[in-house]
Amino acid sequence: MRLSRQSLDAIKVPPGKSYVLEWDDAVPGFGVRVNAGGTRAFVAQYRNSMGVTKRVSLGRVEAMTVDDARRLARSTLAKALTGIDPAEEKAKAKAQAATTLSTIADAYLKAAETRLKARSHQEVARHLRSHWGPLRAVPAHAIKRVDVAARLREIAEQSGPIAANRARASLSAMFTWAMGEGTVETNPVVGTNKAADERSRDHVLTDAELAAVWHACGNDDHGRIVKLLSLTGQRRDEVGGMRTSEIDLSAATWSLPAARTKNSLPHDVPLSALGCEPNQAIAAFVVS
Repeated sequence: MRLSRQSLDAIKVPPGKSYVLEWDDAVPGFGVRVNAGGTRAFVAQYRNSMGVTKRVSLGRVEAMTVDDARRLARSTLAKALTGIDPAEEKAKAKAQAATTLSTIADAYLKAAETRLKARSHQEVARHLRSHWGPLRAVPAHAIKRVDVAARLREIAEQSGPIAANRARASLSAMFTWAMGEGTVETNPVVGTNKAADERSRDHVLTDAELAAVWHACGNDDHGRIVKLLSLTGQRRDEVGGMRTSEIDLSAATWSLPAARTKNSLPHDVPLSALGCEPNQAIAAFVVS
């Protein structure tokens, strides 16, 4: 039959069957599927390049006219003739739509748990979940450079340019990882501008400034940590997390384990005589 609105209304599912297919005489491969439950959908049936017969839904009968469905069927069947599999194309589009920035960010953060320090992981998570919140529901493949640039301007206005730079770096790292996983094809952060140029701090404390800091420190954990920072030149979190088992006062050595260094490598820190003396910074800190 030639499908029309009248012929569609006349199609009935025989007793004992779950559905029935009726094909259009005008366009071979174009038809309609009517389910016993009452739902009706236009379909296109074709053979792919491997000779396998496939059928793809074109849409509900209530959502389009027969003529519109027939034109869509012609386009779909034409793709099959050129070697494109419409069913695979539709499945890929559906998968892309489901792969949002949110799903990729969650997967990236899980993968980065063993690679990033806890503090760094928390910062990256905050950027991806908070600063990039307005884009989290958007399919990743649909996020363009213009979207990233616009959001970076908003972050700079709301939280400052340095925060925008950090958010930019976190998003770029995530997309680079996703490209390596085959989840996305491009990194939309590439080519966007930083909100501000950053310069490393280059001030070096003078002897007088160091002496002032030392004498200002109290005889408590905070004061001891500050003194240790002055004596060792190590990072705040490394000194703050110092363990008694890491200190060998007889050898004047502090052995930092790989789990607590920035480069994830073990590091031995020579200790000065001042730090090892009784009641001084290190000696007082490790026994407290």
